[in-house]
Amino acid sequence: MCYGNRTAWLEVDDQRVISFAGVKQQVDRLAAGLRQAGVQKGDRIGVLGKNSLEYFLLYGAAAATGAILLPINWRLSAEEVLFNLNDGTPRLLFVDAEYQPMIASAKDRLPSVQRYFNLKPPGGRFEALIRCLQCRRAFSRPTLETGTGSSSSTRRPWPAGRGARC
Repeated sequence: MCYGNRTAWLEVDDQRVISFAGVKQQVDRLAAGLRQAGVQKGDRIGVLGKNSLEYFLLYGAAAATGAILLPINWRLSAEEVLFNLNDGTPRLLFVDAEYQPMIASAKDRLPSVQRYFNLKPPGGRFEALIRCLQCRRAFSRPTLETGTGSSSSTRRPWPAGRGARC
């Protein structure tokens, strides 16, 4: 990785710093945790919260698993949030603590959501994001199919990078 130990993210609120290598490691662990939570290619992952390191990592993990991140504008009214979530049909929902009371009171109106997670530490009333990050199974990148889908098509591993030389 070209920028390995250089700072990739500084969380201003609590001064957390993570390097580019750390981002890759956390994204891969989170992607494995999402897979373990049942997320498959094409599934939607809802996010209701403000910008944070965890939000940033979810974008990478969703892309790595082939899932679709469904960001919900936290400035919307409760009814608008519920409309967007029902329209987007996320399988998992990550929520900042300040929006969890609204979501908790409306769980019965969100039939597509199977699991709820806290977006950021510390705590909240939903499952901790750290559970997804504690996955010890290695994340394996998807394979690419080349060709037209006929018997002459071949499958090869997804490239690890863009071929940058450092």
